[in-house]
Amino acid sequence: MFDYFISLGSHCPIAASMAKYGMRAFSAPFDWLITADFKWVIHYMETDFKDFLLRKNLKHYDEYAEHFCDIQSDIRFLHEGVNIEYEYEKVKEKYDRRIKRFLEKTKSKVCYLRSIRTEEDCEYIIQNADYIRRVIKKNNPYSEIVFLCNNDVVDSGDFPFRYFNMPRAWRLESQISLRTYFDHADEFLSFCGENYSGANIMKNLSADFQKDYATLTERRYKTLTTLLTHDFKGAMASDKTIIYGAGMIGKELYKKIRDYTSVLCFLEKSEKEKEFEGVPILQVANVKPEDGIKVIVSAAYDFVNIKKELESKFRSEDIISIDEILNLSF
Repeated sequence: MFDYFISLGSHCPIAASMAKYGMRAFSAPFDWLITADFKWVIHYMETDFKDFLLRKNLKHYDEYAEHFCDIQSDIRFLHEGVNIEYEYEKVKEKYDRRIKRFLEKTKSKVCYLRSIRTEEDCEYIIQNADYIRRVIKKNNPYSEIVFLCNNDVVDSGDFPFRYFNMPRAWRLESQISLRTYFDHADEFLSFCGENYSGANIMKNLSADFQKDYATLTERRYKTLTTLLTHDFKGAMASDKTIIYGAGMIGKELYKKIRDYTSVLCFLEKSEKEKEFEGVPILQVANVKPEDGIKVIVSAAYDFVNIKKELESKFRSEDIISIDEILNLSF
């Protein structure tokens, strides 16, 4: 039995899916990073992160001010939500805490998880198997590493570590889709269940539920309070509007915009209510699209997936998140 499972990347879906299935007990350094080159992950583990997150190696790499990368290792940071030019110390302190926790926890028996996405990844692992194994067992000789593969990139005859082929491809579109990477991976999940205590799984699931509930509640509160004070006069881009979501936020949105646009209906996944203040509540399949209609998605926490559903009926450019209207970012 392992004491912990820990993600070594290469992308966020491993940590997100670990949380969904009760395997993530704490925040580790590589959970939310893009670490395409595995040799640098192994290097940082071998050296106890001595040259990790050095200020001189960090720079912006795209149009988003909060996105930055390490030019030495090409590790990419997409989830910090800060401008590294001004808030480096804040980021450094957070990762120092995660590294300290990582070094302490890895004295226990750990199962590390790492994705393999290309044949080059696979070749590096094969050629450096002894080195990787030595680093993995550096803090505990009974620790192991398991590789998760897409597209059958591993030749089982040559590969020196345990691995599992995953049935789902990477999906980086939303927090919900990030958590689906382990779905239907029956063989892998059976391995996890056989090598991790049920008590730990339940404890981790409870913590994950509480964290997710608190985060979603905070987000909804921020959206609602901003909505109630927002001035929509002159802001509506269309004379005809549909609101996706007939919950509290959707209904308050209706009250704010009804004087400036004609709200034709609400849309919901299921028709629990028939109408609100005379405006019908419909399922997406039952709505008849018209030209010139804008659709505002009030359930912005899952905007990407909702937008895909709506694109069967509406033009992509006519589907708007309430976050965009209220100038909110999360």
